[in-house]
Amino acid sequence: MQLSFYSCLMAMIASSTMIVVIYFLKKTKYFANTFGVWFMALLYILSFFRLLVPVEIPSVQIVLGDSVVLPSVMDLLENRSELTAGLPCKAMYILGSISVVVTIVLLLTFFIRQLRFVLAILHTENHATENEQRMLSSISRRVFSRRTMMKLVKSDFVSVPMVVGVLRSVVVVPNKEYSFDELELILYHECTHLKNHDLWLKLLVHIYCCVFWFNPIVYLLKSDIDFILEVKCDNAVCRRLSEERKLDYAKLVNDSARGYQNRRDNAYLMTAGFASTNTSRHICRMNSMLKPFSTGLKLPTMVVSLIMAAICVLSYVFIWQPDYSNSDELNVTSSIVSDISYSELIPDDRYIEQVENSDYVFSRKQ
Repeated sequence: MQLSFYSCLMAMIASSTMIVVIYFLKKTKYFANTFGVWFMALLYILSFFRLLVPVEIPSVQIVLGDSVVLPSVMDLLENRSELTAGLPCKAMYILGSISVVVTIVLLLTFFIRQLRFVLAILHTENHATENEQRMLSSISRRVFSRRTMMKLVKSDFVSVPMVVGVLRSVVVVPNKEYSFDELELILYHECTHLKNHDLWLKLLVHIYCCVFWFNPIVYLLKSDIDFILEVKCDNAVCRRLSEERKLDYAKLVNDSARGYQNRRDNAYLMTAGFASTNTSRHICRMNSMLKPFSTGLKLPTMVVSLIMAAICVLSYVFIWQPDYSNSDELNVTSSIVSDISYSELIPDDRYIEQVENSDYVFSRKQ
């Protein structure tokens, strides 16, 4: 196995293709009942894996030669084009350095904003009562099957319930009156997010988007992952509820979505919230909560699994590389640099020979 520019290119193409496939699958009516939310999450994990292992395997590799697009791109990146010929170093290195700088700036901006957001919540006035804090402790023990230390913050700073903090989790609810049943459902929802490690997954997605900021496909993933995690969390909570309580839970989510529409301008960053703003996704959440869940249809699941596995495997078998052998013009210009003849540069017993891989070597006359 080896790592190269072309193996990284194939990894990005394959991963982006998977994300696009999942994006359109998600638009299938009642996708959660057809494919299952866990299945959709596993497909995203597969796309992550492909991008995180961008290697090529020469022993099983089939080269896809391109004599049109990649040669022109590589001429630009390696300063063989008139546009980049005057640069002090290869354009590939310059663009790579710019990408690294932008990534660092995006990561620092994200972590600073996230830290400021969490600190603002921790330093805001907490209106939670001791009974409400005990309720959170009781529910967390039932969800995690062990004693956990979590803080409940009831604040005017937020308009919807959410959980923040990766290392130190804090459940935050708006400063409003909730009934016992409503608060219990909200805390179950947020504790389920923590049990599923959803904040860690969102952190990975944020880092992923910061690193590959130049790829527009990753922003489809960023918008979808929040929705999929919310539906998955709803499924887990509803399995604990009776039919009547499911209706109460759906009504509570619906009421929270209305309040979320009028939220403050400060964006909620890496949080696991209770409501969403997108109307179509909100309707899909309602359908998923109220419609009985199936275990997934075997035939569509098998077909989708085979398609995604084929994309992943074939992206390791095939590799896209430039092919200069069929080019009529190699964009190589010659000029007289001295009065030295070619016979003085090349000994009489040597000649230039083209080998099988289209490279040129010096050979000795027999």
